[in-house]
Amino acid sequence: MLGRNLKRTIIIDNVWENFQLQPQNAIYIKTWQNDDKDTCLIDLIEILKNIVYLNVSDVKPILIRIKDILIRQYLKGDKNCYKTLLKQLGLIKN
Repeated sequence: MLGRNLKRTIIIDNVWENFQLQPQNAIYIKTWQNDDKDTCLIDLIEILKNIVYLNVSDVKPILIRIKDILIRQYLKGDKNCYKTLLKQLGLIKN
């Protein structure tokens, strides 16, 4: 329905229903609620830039790996899942 190649499409949203037809193309992000300390979207920029730089033929395998890491960190109670993700992907140091 988007009219775009889903191998090169990433959906970022805070509402699951908006990407339920293409969950393998999605990154769920928490709802922003006037929290000046919330950096989730900014933290995602580094991940997205690196996906572009890698020039992968299909984003889905990378997004599946990202989601797996984020879910594990969230279940561990990590309040900074995206920064932890960046560290685990080797995109930032400490």
